[in-house]
Amino acid sequence: MSKRKKTPKRISKRTFAQIATVQSRASSVPPPAESRAAEAVTIGWMLSMMATIFCLVVYAIVRAVIAFGSGVAGDGGAVGADAVMFYADLLLFTAMTVGIFSLLLVPIVFRLRRQKPPRGVTRVAITVGVLPVLLVIVRAIVR
Repeated sequence: MSKRKKTPKRISKRTFAQIATVQSRASSVPPPAESRAAEAVTIGWMLSMMATIFCLVVYAIVRAVIAFGSGVAGDGGAVGADAVMFYADLLLFTAMTVGIFSLLLVPIVFRLRRQKPPRGVTRVAITVGVLPVLLVIVRAIVR
């Protein structure tokens, strides 16, 4: 007698769908602990902080190019440098405005969220929000 190999039992499409459903339910993400408003304000807070950082970095690069670069504006000379300096000042004003907005969002985020943001993130956000204001004050005193 020859022994026949047992063929594995085939899984029907319905059984496969049931297994997939059970697996997807097990790996599904639980609903968020924070409200949608808290999430929206937190995202706005982080975006405003990142925009402030971006403006400050570009401001620092433009100031460094003006300070260390020769012939920044080509043939324009001082007039070109004045135009570039205007854009640098505009970036600083934008950083200050968005930084103040970021500072105003800190207490709102703390009030709306159940789980408070990490202290390190909060400290960096406050520092980034205050830095452009301090730069404007220092520039006003030095001039």
